[in-house]
Amino acid sequence: MEMKGVETDIREIGGDTRLRSAVAAWKDALDPERVHVAGERLEQAQRATFAFGSRSVLLLEPENRDEVAACLRIAGRYRIPVHPISGGRNWGYGSRLPPRDGAVLLSLARMKRILAFSEELAYATIEPGVTFRQLAAYMRERGSSLLPPMTGTDGEASIVGNVLQRGIGKGPYEDMAAHSCGYEIVLASGEVVYTGIAGDPDAAAAALQAEPAGPSLQGLFQQSRLGIVTRMTIRLEPAPEWRQRLMFPLHGDTDLEGAIEALRGLLLRSGKGMQAEVINDYRLLMMSGSFPFETSDPRHSLSRSDLTDAIAALGGGRWFGCATLWADSEEELACCRSRLEGALGPIGVTALEEAPGRGIEAPPFQESMRSVYWRKPGAVPDDPDPDRDRCGVIWLAPVLPMLGRETAAVMERVERLMLDRGFEPSVSLRMLGGRSIHAIIGLFYDRDEPETDERAASCHAAVRELLDRNGYYPYRLGLLDGPSIPGSNEGTAALHDACQRFADPHGILSTSDPMPDDHPEPSLYAGLDFGVVSEGTGIGRLRQEMNASLLHTAASLPEPLDGQAVELLLGLGPTDGDIMRLYYVPMWSFLHHLGPDAGLQSASELQSYAQEAHGMALLLHLLDDHLCDGQLPATMTLLQLRTEAWQRFRSSSLILTEQVRGDAGIFDELAGLYLASVERTEDAADLEAYEQRFRRQMSTWTLVPRLIGYAAGGQAGAEALIGILEEFGIAWRLLDDIRDLYDDVCKGERTSVWLELDGEGRRCWDACHASFKATGACDAVLLERLNVVIGNSECMYRLLIRIGQKLQAASESAALQDWPHIAHELEQCRKGIPIFSVREGELDL
Repeated sequence: MEMKGVETDIREIGGDTRLRSAVAAWKDALDPERVHVAGERLEQAQRATFAFGSRSVLLLEPENRDEVAACLRIAGRYRIPVHPISGGRNWGYGSRLPPRDGAVLLSLARMKRILAFSEELAYATIEPGVTFRQLAAYMRERGSSLLPPMTGTDGEASIVGNVLQRGIGKGPYEDMAAHSCGYEIVLASGEVVYTGIAGDPDAAAAALQAEPAGPSLQGLFQQSRLGIVTRMTIRLEPAPEWRQRLMFPLHGDTDLEGAIEALRGLLLRSGKGMQAEVINDYRLLMMSGSFPFETSDPRHSLSRSDLTDAIAALGGGRWFGCATLWADSEEELACCRSRLEGALGPIGVTALEEAPGRGIEAPPFQESMRSVYWRKPGAVPDDPDPDRDRCGVIWLAPVLPMLGRETAAVMERVERLMLDRGFEPSVSLRMLGGRSIHAIIGLFYDRDEPETDERAASCHAAVRELLDRNGYYPYRLGLLDGPSIPGSNEGTAALHDACQRFADPHGILSTSDPMPDDHPEPSLYAGLDFGVVSEGTGIGRLRQEMNASLLHTAASLPEPLDGQAVELLLGLGPTDGDIMRLYYVPMWSFLHHLGPDAGLQSASELQSYAQEAHGMALLLHLLDDHLCDGQLPATMTLLQLRTEAWQRFRSSSLILTEQVRGDAGIFDELAGLYLASVERTEDAADLEAYEQRFRRQMSTWTLVPRLIGYAAGGQAGAEALIGILEEFGIAWRLLDDIRDLYDDVCKGERTSVWLELDGEGRRCWDACHASFKATGACDAVLLERLNVVIGNSECMYRLLIRIGQKLQAASESAALQDWPHIAHELEQCRKGIPIFSVREGELDL
């Protein structure tokens, strides 16, 4: 992208340094054309079917799971809230608007792959951008005898989005969520998790088994913000041989009460092959026409007397029932029809039969779209878009017990309240399973009419208050309903909050503001990081095994030190308990990539020694570093843990060394280098000496790579892998120095940043440290001066260039050795490093 475009982007996003830095990282992780900081695509996303005071600051369009994970990691790094959407057609509940102002909109609409389809086992595995229309066309093209999922909404709606909102489908798909399994979820940290056994590539029934042994997690990710679902399996139903619809007018509340009682008994006893719904007269009229602007004043609601002639022409009454039947034989269909007519007959209700149909019915897409244009003058467009056309649409979705008298009384109060406030009540009563009624109440208006947004919001609040006061809570929430979950007691709410904090500790996906860092960073540098490395199944499994080994080491200590040691380790790592996430993938992935060449994976015992030795080397460096700089006190637990880790490191290393090289002296040599350098006594004179000292501190890190490289490619392979790990390790050290600028100034550490400063910069650095030492806080004037000096010196630019060069050299070395996976990981890391112009205070994109 040309700099002119970048400058436009920077102007659009204003002076938020975190956001500016995040945009640079997102443009590196995605195609820059899929990062919208301005323009029509972003403007379209700011529209909805009612007024709400939030806007998205930019739009991201990832195309796969790894890009979603990269976007979330960047958002977490800079503490920027993210609002995910599937198809963006959540009309009446909030459309694409975020629940809080200033969020980044993450659209999954480009993720449109149908990943798997089985006619025999009747399932499809899909991404969140797959629509109802797309899957129906896919199945039709293949001549499938299965029934595609159907819903009354727009055919371009996302199936995954509908499932996650527990949408109500047509026919056998009445409970859409019950037809789903095998979720793939990206958490706010970028970690990928699965429900059921979908994450195990060796599981024969991975796409079929929704409930494995143990607790079920699937429901946690429906109507929640615990993660972003990037894949799920939909269980498909066989298309019935016969289908038929029966309609039955209900001429008053007495008929409604009787019909509900009759249908309850029928659905409870023999509800298979039947779906029942009752709509009110206003809903019937809205589905068949538009507001009579020629004969009625649009400033007022239509009274029932205004509906009489129109409703009579449609064959309806005060209410209008519809039952959909399906069966695999004409006899079975006739039996089902007879049961329905037998239930309605005693209450004086006669069903009107449509002719039975055969085969797969065309999905009834957009059957409800006409109603949302009820108050808009003119015809419904061929490409309806309520957001674009400023249709006013607000839905309420309370759940009622399936009791006739109670339902009729509640609906009468709701209708009267809405009519008094100037809105025609659209009511649909969906009868699920014979026990409950999902009432779908629509409030439709024209947003172009003055003050209607305000009146509609007030009417929504009044209806919601009426329903809540009487215990009729919604099964689905919209933005106007707020973030709190109705009907929850304190314990339930606390459990919800605990789950949210665990899955999203920084609040990136939650409806509240992101949680701040422990202390503010007074620089632009804290959020810098390597690029995200995509982990395949093998790498993920290796990480889990090495993490388990670290925790097992802590748990092996005698009581009561075992529990304390485990707690200590968990406190060092991220909140998900994965300590290996402290170490970038290229520091340990060679165990997987080069294992076959080194003959390790054919000898599982030798592989376990290599994993344990390298894991202990990484852990020891972490513990020793924190011991030496005072971040961890020298407690009995820590000392015992370090002793155990060293013993395991030594034992596994000696066995591995003897097997691969036949020379145990290698361990003594590298261990001696490490122990002599880990507690430094004097500052390095220059950057070369600084890096050389860190090479010695990495000695134990390079022991296993030395052996793996040798086994895979002889002495040349050993030297190459050592060099790759050393280059990466130093790049990591320099990056940490840049990110930890504030902490290092406070502690008086003379890092690579200090070494790259001139005399004035070093004196300013030391003065800041002295002020912190004297008062417990850096003097603000001195700190600002230091930032200016650092900017003028461009030392950060030079260090970032150096980091990029080291990663590039390591990647090229791996490529020369024909280690493509290692080279690719290093290149992914390098792509996260921007060229940073501190003098201008901007990331050079």
